[in-house]
Amino acid sequence: AAGAWGLTVADVRQAAVAVEHGIRRIIVANEIVGTPEARLLAEMTRNAVEIYCFADSARSVGALAEAASACGGLLRILVEIGGPQGRAGARDIPAAVAVAHDVVQAEGLLLAGVAGFEGVFAGETVDASVDSIRAYLRSLRETAEAVAPIAAASAQGDQFVLSAGGSSYIDIVVDELAGCLASAPPMRLVLRPGAYVAHECDSCQEASPFGLR
Repeated sequence: AAGAWGLTVADVRQAAVAVEHGIRRIIVANEIVGTPEARLLAEMTRNAVEIYCFADSARSVGALAEAASACGGLLRILVEIGGPQGRAGARDIPAAVAVAHDVVQAEGLLLAGVAGFEGVFAGETVDASVDSIRAYLRSLRETAEAVAPIAAASAQGDQFVLSAGGSSYIDIVVDELAGCLASAPPMRLVLRPGAYVAHECDSCQEASPFGLR
């Protein structure tokens, strides 16, 4: 009611719990590496649940497509963009565009947008962190601008999503990505505050000069 667009989870188990509690739009902010896990997610979508998954390679697209087509489900795919030292994600814009083309050609998948996580690119100092975060977010935006026409040409219907983390660096995320809200057609900017098993409010308060501690 306060404006939340959906719920972010880290794995299939958490997604299942969310569905059991009535959540109908879920982002799995992680790579799904196995077909059995992907099939569990795809089966959830047969009950009017929207599942958004990350994909960063032809192999991950293939596993998700195999699972979705096998059970008649529909998985919405966010192409993940990473970086040279990133944990996951396509390493550059051409690689992300190739993944996007794989998605639109796959049965049971819908190209829904682009996503990433800026927190892993923080540097050793505040200034270094801000510089590296901004550089990464610019590459994320450029990737979204390159992938969005592919989604539009596929006429798959959903509004294009551009999603980033947004806990420690929420102001920088909004500053760098909010311009996409005025693109044509406009993108939906979705922030994903939180961490693997808990919200990051305590660590953010400790790190911020405006925190309560």
